[in-house]
Amino acid sequence: MNADSSQSENRRRAWTIPGMILALAMLTVSVGWGCGPMEATLSIARAQKAITEAETNRASAGVFSAYPYQAAKIYLHLARTKHGFGEYEICEEYAAKALERAELAVVKARAYQEFLIQKEESLREMRAKEAE
Repeated sequence: MNADSSQSENRRRAWTIPGMILALAMLTVSVGWGCGPMEATLSIARAQKAITEAETNRASAGVFSAYPYQAAKIYLHLARTKHGFGEYEICEEYAAKALERAELAVVKARAYQEFLIQKEESLREMRAKEAE
C-alpha cells in the first residue's frame, strides 16, 4: 500500500499550481504551433481558388494577362514548397503574393477583354458609317 499511496501523492504534487501553469503553458505553445500549418494551408487554398478563377473562360488570364497569371502560379508553387519544408510564415507570404497576382491577372484580363469588345464595336460603327 505504500507504493499506491506514494503514487497518489506524486499525482497530487504534479497538479499543484505550478504544475497547472506548466501544463497550460505547454498547451498554449502547442496550440500556437498548430496555427502556423493551418493558416498556411488556408492561404494556399485561397491562392489556388484565385488562380482557378483566373483560368476560367470568363477571365482567360493565361491569355490576356499572362505575366501576373504566371507569377501567381510560380508564387503558389513556392508557397507549396515552403509548406512542405515547414516554413509556414514564408509560405503564407508567398501564398499572399500568389493571391494578389491572381486577382491582378483577373482584373487585367477582364479590362483587356472589355477593351477588345469596345474596339470591335467602334470598328463596326465605322464600317457602318462608311457603308452609308
